[in-house]
Amino acid sequence: MRRLELVIAVVVVALDQWTKALVRGRLELHQSIDLVDGWLSLTRVHNTGAAFGMMNSVEFPFKTLVLSLVALVALGGVAWYAATVPLSDR
Repeated sequence: MRRLELVIAVVVVALDQWTKALVRGRLELHQSIDLVDGWLSLTRVHNTGAAFGMMNSVEFPFKTLVLSLVALVALGGVAWYAATVPLSDR
């Protein structure tokens, strides 16, 4: 992996975790604040599902395990694809 790509990934993850810590420390669950009056607000919610809230309201045993396995299969597919792409196309 190139150094710049690694640095970008680390910075994005660090900023993501920092903003989440700020929200947890300053907002109660379901509390909102206006960022741009009448146009953009920030509301604290918890997503227990997958991306964009998919399966958020579905409850079943081993939900976390199932979602983790789906993510691992997807990651494996991406890794397989990356390994089969010729170097000239990367």
